[in-house]
Amino acid sequence: MPGHIVSDAAYNKLIEVFRSGPGRYSEAGRAAGISAHTAKRCYHEGYPKAGRLPIADIIMQEQQHARAKLSEMQEQAERTAVELDALRKADEKRKAVDDVTESRLQEGQMIRMSRSAATNLLLTLTNLTKGTTRIGERIQVALEAMGNDPTPPSQPEIISMTRLVYSLTMALRQANEAAARAMEMERLLLGEPSKIIGVAHLEDVTVDEAERRIAAANRALARAKQLPSGEAVTGLELVVEGTESKDVLH
Repeated sequence: MPGHIVSDAAYNKLIEVFRSGPGRYSEAGRAAGISAHTAKRCYHEGYPKAGRLPIADIIMQEQQHARAKLSEMQEQAERTAVELDALRKADEKRKAVDDVTESRLQEGQMIRMSRSAATNLLLTLTNLTKGTTRIGERIQVALEAMGNDPTPPSQPEIISMTRLVYSLTMALRQANEAAARAMEMERLLLGEPSKIIGVAHLEDVTVDEAERRIAAANRALARAKQLPSGEAVTGLELVVEGTESKDVLH
């Protein structure tokens, strides 16, 4: 060890130079005002009695700390990116939900308006069709009179009244179709079926019973296939009695 202790300022100079790369003893010594030999001993051995670690250990600790800090910053950046992506997706989802909700509200308003318009139209046409009874009576009288006397209401008048009844009938039909369409649209909006085609009742049976029935049906089908070609099969019946199944062909 050298006879004197390198000053703090000189030691810091050595650390600053050695940070640029190990082995630069002459350059570090000149910067600190000491010999290259002393600079080398400071790098590898330090001053244990003065509580100074070897400069190599100090630089290694700094590098480890820098790597840990860099790793922490990278992890933080990744967490931030994940959070930002989650916020972006949540915002997109919220906007999509808002768009769907707005569309549903508009559809609901449209359906209510359509149903209301159809109802009003039906009411209007109902009031108008009250007069068709008298028109029909007049047409009936006119048609009866035409067979006896050519002077009653003229044919153009009869045609005109007939066309009026026909027009009212077609208008009523269209109004009913509009009302039915509005109801169908409302059911679709609520997720209900627009039409009920039929109701099927399925009998509850055990797995063994289902297997027996299928086997009996297969036997009956096999027997039907053995009939002469061209002979009609009038019926194929599967009879189940108790726990036994038998196939009957008639």
